[in-house]
Amino acid sequence: MNLLLFYTSILFLFLIHGSTAKLPRIIKPCSRNLQNINSCIIDSINMLRPNLISGNLGEGFEIPKLDPLIIDEIKISNGNDLQANFKNLSVFGPSNFKVLNLETNIKQMSFSFDLELPNLEFIGDYSIALRILIKLSGNGKLQGMFKNCFTHVSASGKLTDEFDHVEFQLKVRMKVSYAQFKLENLFDNDSFLNKIGNRVINDNYEVFLNELVPGLEDSLGTIFSRIVNNILKNSTYNEMFPEN
Repeated sequence: MNLLLFYTSILFLFLIHGSTAKLPRIIKPCSRNLQNINSCIIDSINMLRPNLISGNLGEGFEIPKLDPLIIDEIKISNGNDLQANFKNLSVFGPSNFKVLNLETNIKQMSFSFDLELPNLEFIGDYSIALRILIKLSGNGKLQGMFKNCFTHVSASGKLTDEFDHVEFQLKVRMKVSYAQFKLENLFDNDSFLNKIGNRVINDNYEVFLNELVPGLEDSLGTIFSRIVNNILKNSTYNEMFPEN
């Protein structure tokens, strides 16, 4: 549940790397005609890392802080096997992101890239009903960590009116190499069963992740699309990708 908002910040940066009065002035513009436009975009993102961390891109362009990232709520449902709700999440470590394999198609308004994150730690509140070897249920405080996270993000844009305003749809795919969780108050806080439940989750974290990740990917795509489009709502295609 943590990879969430840092993608958001990075994504929208990446998408609005052009700069005019309607875009943050601190963003380095990259002409659509550059042969090395991908390098230009990555350089722009790296230059903006301090601003992403603080959540301040200049007057009128405040965004959620990148580190720690605050996520209000994520709901995940996978039939009868999983019902989960995560709230008040704080994610630590996303500012250490690295952008890889950026592909840009300005004419088609499509973009894709990978993010590498070495370590993410998170805390928050949860409620869950899950069948993973045994039936688990509970609600309370949550903490955990993801190691060696790799996320693939794709974005496709379309013109929405005669003024060349652009709307983007984002899709997110995640892979986590290792994860650990600590859920308080499993089984009505029976101390023995709570330990057993957490042991089952952590001994089988791949199975737990397989249940969580599809719903998490869908939630992230929806959240990020909403944030990106809100930031870009007053910008046009030519402002985002100038000729020169």
